[in-house]
Amino acid sequence: YFSKIESYRKDDIEAVLKMAKMLFDGGFMKESLPYFEKLLALDPESGEAMCHLAIIHANNAEYDRCIVYATKILTRGLISSVIKAYRKLVFENAPEGEAHMNLGRFYASMGFAEEAVAEYKSASEYDETRTEAMNQIGSIFLSQKFYGLAIRHFLGMLETDEDEERQQDTRYHLAEAYYAVGEYDNAMNMYQECYAIDIQYRDVEAKIGELVAMME
Repeated sequence: YFSKIESYRKDDIEAVLKMAKMLFDGGFMKESLPYFEKLLALDPESGEAMCHLAIIHANNAEYDRCIVYATKILTRGLISSVIKAYRKLVFENAPEGEAHMNLGRFYASMGFAEEAVAEYKSASEYDETRTEAMNQIGSIFLSQKFYGLAIRHFLGMLETDEDEERQQDTRYHLAEAYYAVGEYDNAMNMYQECYAIDIQYRDVEAKIGELVAMME
């Protein structure tokens, strides 16, 4: 068995797969990554490799890389097995609030907005993830172009959380929503509030400059 596994250097697909799964199942995901990548190079149609690579990259919060594989397996009806495996993984290795956040990010990266919102709502029930989860829900409303809903959502957040630093993301997203519906004065106010707290926050200085040029 082990002598055959060692033959992975000779492009033995079966041996590479066994080594990859042995490492993955043993909890050595980082170490299993090059083996699954090699497996996919040897067999570009390997659903096994793509499923595991999607899970590994999602676990590393590398959602842009995860989506590459998730998109490919989506058309093969394999995505449910990836979701099941990833759900099990995150709840075994993270507090419940963060686990729901990770699942929300995973769903959002694949374009499953409804499922992502459901996970973020669950995450919002925990103090340590409440603000981030609520901001992510509003961001999904923005991405879906539900601007009115996004504005109400972010305004509600500002009314219930008085922590200036935690409100930075909320103000920024609210400014984006105002900008999208042409409420430039309100957008400017939100960007300026962000800037007043942290002059280096994201790209608020550029956003303010852009609005000033538009409103002249």
